[in-house]
Order: sequence, then C-alpha cells, then structure tokens
Amino acid sequence: MTASLRPELLSWVEQSTASDVTSAEPIGAGSSRRTWGVDLADGGQLVVREDTGGGPTSNTPLDLSREATVYRALDASGLPVPRLLGVAPDGTALLLERARGAADLSALPVDERNAVMADYLRCLGRLHTLDVNGLDLGALPVPSTGPDHALLDVALWQSIHDSIEETWRTAAGTFALVWLQERPPTEATRTSLCHGDAGALNFLHDNGRVTALLDWEFTHVGDPLDDLAWVSARNFLLRTRLDTSAAFDAWRDVTGCDLDAARLEYYRVLVLVRMLVSCDATVRWSRGAETAETRTQVLLRPLLAQCLGPALRRAGCTDPALTALERDAAEAWANSPLLGAFGEEPELEDFGVLR
Repeated sequence: MTASLRPELLSWVEQSTASDVTSAEPIGAGSSRRTWGVDLADGGQLVVREDTGGGPTSNTPLDLSREATVYRALDASGLPVPRLLGVAPDGTALLLERARGAADLSALPVDERNAVMADYLRCLGRLHTLDVNGLDLGALPVPSTGPDHALLDVALWQSIHDSIEETWRTAAGTFALVWLQERPPTEATRTSLCHGDAGALNFLHDNGRVTALLDWEFTHVGDPLDDLAWVSARNFLLRTRLDTSAAFDAWRDVTGCDLDAARLEYYRVLVLVRMLVSCDATVRWSRGAETAETRTQVLLRPLLAQCLGPALRRAGCTDPALTALERDAAEAWANSPLLGAFGEEPELEDFGVLR
C-alpha cells in the first residue's frame, strides 16, 4: 500500500467488509478529518473518514458522530448522499460508499460549470425543503424562534472560539461574534437542515450532474440562506466565478422561497466568522507553524479579516470600534501573497441585486 491506515482501522474495515484492503490512498486535504479512498480485494471501493484526534475541530461538537447522524437521517431522502456503512467502535472513523465524480470545477468550461452549480443548488433546495421533524437528527438542536435559527449555531462557534487561547484568536472574529449575537435576524426563511459548509469542493459531479453531497460536519438546523451565503463565499474565495444569481434561481425554483438580501448579508458574516475561527483553531493546533497541512488556513486568515469589515458594514454594523479593526486588518492584508489575486479591497457579491 502507498499509504497506511492505522492498524486498528485497517482491521475494522476488513472485518466490516469481510474483504482484505489492497490499497488506501488519502483523498484531498484536511487537518481535523483525513479521508481515505479504500480498495478491497473483492473489487469494492469505499471511503473512510478518520478523525485524526489532534485537528482544529477535534474534541468539539463538530465530530464524526454528528456526521454519522446526518448520513443516517438522509439515507432515504433521495438526495445524492453516500450511504453510511459503519462507524468504528471508538467513534473515530466512518465507512462510506465511494461515489463517482470529481470535486474540482475549475477544469470545466464556463457553461458546464454553471450547469453543475445550478444542479447543486437544486440539490440544496431539496435538502432545505425536507421536514426536519420527520428526520432523526439525534441531538442536533432545532430552533423554536426566528432568532434561534442563527443564534444556536453562533453559540456553537462562540464556544469553539472561546476554547482557543487569546494568542491565536483574530480580533475581527472576536468582534464579529459579539455583533452576530446581538443582531440576529428576527425571522427565518424556513426551518431547514443546512449543510453548513456548502459550495464548491464539498460535492462531486459527473457529466454535468451532482453525484454526491459530502462533508457534513458543520450541519445544523437553521435558515437555508445560511447555505446560500456559504455558496457565495466559496465562489469568491475559490475564484470559480460562477453565476450565483442563476444558481440561486434554481434554488428558488425548488424551494419556492425568496431571497432576503439583509439576511444573506448577516449569514455571510457568520460564514466568514466560521472560516476565521477554523483558521485560528488550525494555527493554534500547529502552534503557529506554517506547514503543507496548515498553509491554506495561514494564508486565509488575513483575507477573511479584511473581508469581515465590509461584510459587517453591509450587514448593518455601525459600531465605531470597527474602524480600528478594519485598519489593522488592512495592514496585515497589505503584506499577503494573495493580494494580487483579490485586490486591496476584495469586492464582495452584491446580494441586493438578487432580490
């Protein structure tokens, strides 16, 4: 084998499948989760999702048990979700079907890229219209008020933020979390199961269609506009230049829901905060060392901090303290190697034109 599963995981996979493992190759990248493509002697091809135990979201509620709950809940939904085949006895790994398809969109022609994204938004629309009361979501909290659709997940990320020593926290994230707690939307579009990390690279596609929805660790019950804000943020950060307006139209066709620009602005701030706290956790986990495994998060931190200022202002933040945070963020951003790709003042999508 060119890469090695831990002996106890290898034994578990072979016992679960009654077949020998002939190869195990890491798929993609990740610090909290390691994903393996596993080939079996009987011709089977599966995926193992492993918690490394030392990553930035290890030992938080964002664990593999949460993912397993969602995979089970969606098994009969008709959505393209890989089937969960087993959970390791110690809870540190999941065994899943391996879906066909590619994660990267960049190699596709623009028209095909947008067609795949529209299909993805239709899948998200189907997810968002599921009756959460008819799903076995285990301990996932269900909001009972309009503000709870945001505040339940804000509280989760506040707890993760608070577990990071102050040395490793980014000031913009600390500030934004307070603002998010104080200014939640009073209403929600509907109560939906949200993917929680929606957008490019977290689904597979083949021949213009979505074949698998992946990586459910951030899943929560909330406002579906949260997922649309994720799609927009990933489109911006990955430079995929997708037609999000057309994609959101596909979502509306499925859900029958309208877009609310003000709520999208709020959830964009929450998306950027989740990303920033995740990056802070990664930097804390590596004790500040920039390695091949942490380089993406190290590079993203100044970009996310730079974007949070205008995102907060567009969401309605008028706190005078934001000015100093924006100044500090701009100074850090001016030295970033990403500056050439995004510009001195990265331009965020205008949600007002989507209404």
